[in-house]
Amino acid sequence: MRPPPPFRLLAITPPSGAVDLEVVDRWVAGAATAAVGIAVLLREPGARLAALVDPRGRLGPLAGRCRERGIDLLVSLGADELPSISKAAGAHGLVGAQLRGDPSLAQLTDFAARAPGLIRGRSCHGAPQTGDALVDYTCLAPIFPPQTSQRGVDKIAVGLDPVV
Repeated sequence: MRPPPPFRLLAITPPSGAVDLEVVDRWVAGAATAAVGIAVLLREPGARLAALVDPRGRLGPLAGRCRERGIDLLVSLGADELPSISKAAGAHGLVGAQLRGDPSLAQLTDFAARAPGLIRGRSCHGAPQTGDALVDYTCLAPIFPPQTSQRGVDKIAVGLDPVV
């Protein structure tokens, strides 16, 4: 059995728009990083791995601020990008990744084989499927009606039933 991730709070970047860098300083000032253990998931629906870790990209300044403050970074990616994750993690200081799109058992198995030393998560938009032993955490969303929107995407809250 793998040890639990070193964080209890995973902050997920908004799907679009600017990200307030001062939020990172507020986390540090509030001692959230030490008391709770916090990490940030670099996520932008549909964005490729290279765009998410690009220092000049939308999330680049946030990633830089997190690195300066010692906050761990993970990245959201599709299963088709798994061959690149270990190299990207080493090059960009990522501690892990989260597979998007309700990954299958075969995709989770591939993830575990390609990223044995990384923290591994998965996105889930309903009742979790098999594969718990292959990941360190499952990110279930949205529980409540989302406050953000994406053009052409209907987000439906799953409610509390999958977690009770």
